[in-house]
Amino acid sequence: MRQNFGKSRKCSLKRSLLSLGVFFLTLLLVGGLASIFVDKDLTRLKAIQVVLSGGSQETALFKGIEADLSPRLAPFMSESLLRLSLRDVLREVYQDGRVQSARVRRVFPGKLEIVITPHQPVLVYLSARGELFPIARDGTLLPRASLVDIPDVPILRGGELAKEEGLKARRKAVALLEDLPDRGLFSQLQLSEIHFQKEEGFELILLNGLSVLVGQGDLGLKASQIEQVMKYLNEEEIGGRVIDARFSKKVVVKLRHQL
Repeated sequence: MRQNFGKSRKCSLKRSLLSLGVFFLTLLLVGGLASIFVDKDLTRLKAIQVVLSGGSQETALFKGIEADLSPRLAPFMSESLLRLSLRDVLREVYQDGRVQSARVRRVFPGKLEIVITPHQPVLVYLSARGELFPIARDGTLLPRASLVDIPDVPILRGGELAKEEGLKARRKAVALLEDLPDRGLFSQLQLSEIHFQKEEGFELILLNGLSVLVGQGDLGLKASQIEQVMKYLNEEEIGGRVIDARFSKKVVVKLRHQL
C-alpha cells in the first residue's frame, strides 16, 4: 500500500508539473500575440510585393503594371497590416485596365503580396496617330503601350476602333483571328494585319503580302477553301492577287486593279 501510494504521489506531481509547464507556455504565446497587437510597429506595412501569376506569360505587360502600381499603392505603406482593407488595395489594382485578375494576402509581420494576372493581348490596335493599344480576347481595349511592351500579335488598323462604339468591330476582329487554323498557309501564324473599314468590312493581310477580303461575314468553312486557293497560287507561282471571300458560296481570285 505504501509503495502504491508513493507511485501515485509521483504521478500526481508529474501531472502538476506538466500542467504548470503548459500554463506558462500558453501564457508566453498569448503574451507574444498580445505584444504584436499592442506594438503597432510590428504590424506596420513595410513592403508591398507585386508578382506575376505563375500561369501567365505576359511579362512585358506585367512590368508596366508593376511600375505603375508602385506610386498608386504607396499611400498604404506604414499602415497597420491588421487594419488594412484588402478590398481597398484591390480597388486600386483594378484601376489598371491591363489587370485581368488579382489576389492579395497579408504576410506577417509587415508585407503585402499581390499576385497579378494581366490580360492576354491577341491583337494590337494601331491608331491613325501611331498609338498602340493591346486588345484582350474579349475585345477590351487595354491602355496605350510602348513598342517594347507590345507582344508579337497581329495589328488591327482602320476606323475609330479606340472609341466605345468600336467594341463590336474589335470583337469581330478577334473572332476572325480565332476562326483561323493554328497552322497552314492561311493560319493565325501567317496573319500580319487586319484592316477594317465600316462599309467594306475586314481585310486580312498575310505575311507574304497576300490580301484576303472577308467583309462582315464569318470565315467558317471558307478558311479551308482559301487555303486551297493559296496552295494553287503558290504552285502556279501566281502573285499580285487578292482573294475575295465576301461571297456566300464561293472564293474568287482577282487582280488588285479589279477591286
